[in-house]
Amino acid sequence: MPLFQPSDALAELTFKPGFNDIPSEDYDFWVETLQRVWSGDDGHRRARMCVLNLRDRDGLHGRLFDIQCPVLRIYGTKNAIYSVRNAEDEMKLLPNSPDSKLLVVEGGAHYLNYRHHHEVDAALIDFLGQYM
Repeated sequence: MPLFQPSDALAELTFKPGFNDIPSEDYDFWVETLQRVWSGDDGHRRARMCVLNLRDRDGLHGRLFDIQCPVLRIYGTKNAIYSVRNAEDEMKLLPNSPDSKLLVVEGGAHYLNYRHHHEVDAALIDFLGQYM
């Protein structure tokens, strides 16, 4: 039986929507990393567990009412996976959070800290600094 080797199509499905416009050398790095980490029998098991975890995880919607701590959600306007509108709607489902904030980063993709790490870092430091 041949060893499992993730295809370029799997890598594209995994990375293109999350990064949006990624330089080719960075994209190649992530494709090579995915193919190295998920190759062979051990890699196949890791890839399978990732897929099962994504498929079988329970949604947060049923538990948002129970959140009683501060919440900071950071979304990019170019997030192809979850839209800012989605985040805005879900923020309304946090009635028991003493402080819930949504920060929208212009031009940010799903993997927001890839290109906007300064904005993400500053927001996290500011938000966490209020409670530490």
